Formats: sequence, C-alpha cells, structure tokens
Amino acid sequence: MLQNVFEKEGAKLNITEKIKVIKMIRSKSENQHMYFLGDNGVSFFTSNCGITYETIQHDPLVKDIKPNLSLNSSLILIGDMDCHKYPVICKYSSWAYISLDNGKNIRRYGEMVLEIEWAKQDKLFGDHIPGDRIILTTISQQDGKIKQQVQYSDDYMASTKVVEESAYRFYLSEQHLYLLCVQDMNQ
Repeated sequence: MLQNVFEKEGAKLNITEKIKVIKMIRSKSENQHMYFLGDNGVSFFTSNCGITYETIQHDPLVKDIKPNLSLNSSLILIGDMDCHKYPVICKYSSWAYISLDNGKNIRRYGEMVLEIEWAKQDKLFGDHIPGDRIILTTISQQDGKIKQQVQYSDDYMASTKVVEESAYRFYLSEQHLYLLCVQDMNQ
C-alpha cells in the first residue's frame, strides 16, 4: 500500500482505496521530484520530497514512467497492449503515452513502439538537441509484413522523422546512436 510506505516519514496521503506501488521513479532533472507507479491506472507524483502528492490517472496497462532528462514536467508512459488485436507483434511492443504536465493530461502516441527513450543532451544529432527529443523504434504490420524503423521527434510525438527504415533496435550512449538493422525483416 502506498500509505504504509510514507507513514514512516510522516507524510500522509488522502486516498480512499489501497494502492499498490509497482515502481518508484526519481526525476533526473529535479531531485525532489518522484513518481510512484501504481496498479489499476492510478499513480502519484511529488515535487517536494513527499510533503504533498498529486494523483496521475492513466491507462491501467501502464508499466513504466520515464521523466524527461532535462525538462521536469514532461513524461513518457509505457503501457502493455491488448494482444487480441495485434497477436503477431503484440508480445514485443507497447503503447507510448506523452504528458507535458506531470501526468495531468496524457495522450497516446498512435503507433506501437518496441522501445522509446528521451535523448541525452550531448552532441547526438548535432550541436543543438532540443530538450524534448525522443528516440523510438516503431513496429507495424501491413499486408502481413512487419515494418520496424527507428525514428525521432522534437515535438513530443506530434510528428516524427525516420532515422533508419530497416532498424529494429537502438542503443543511445552519451554521444552516439547505435542501430541494429536487417536486410529484410520478413524473410
């Protein structure tokens, strides 16, 4: 229960139901900001080390929260999928959700993703990386063929640009983006 975790520190939550915390995520840009991923579509956020909390309502299938590395109010939420609709690619992919206000408003990105990360703020993709750059691998199935590509977005997923059509995984280091590519993913 979330309340049991914080009673020892003297902070109390005014919640009427018991919430199981699945994961605690600390912001890398603000050391007093903490996210508590709960089950059943309810999570919590504190911006003051637990003195007060805000509730985040989200899809019950959300399994991770990724705070922006430099802008403290923007989040990526990762959620499982309903595998009945996408049986072939479902077990490897997730839905991605974007919030610009610590979870008060959340919208789902339209494509299925294999992985998604905030870009590190060094020299990747040039000298001027926006603080909102997101790198992701998308997956789709069209006419029985699987299509994967690595993309990036500088506008919180309102639009994306393709980095590599045949890439199916990436690794993001401080200064490099490594891609795994295949000749034909449908062979």
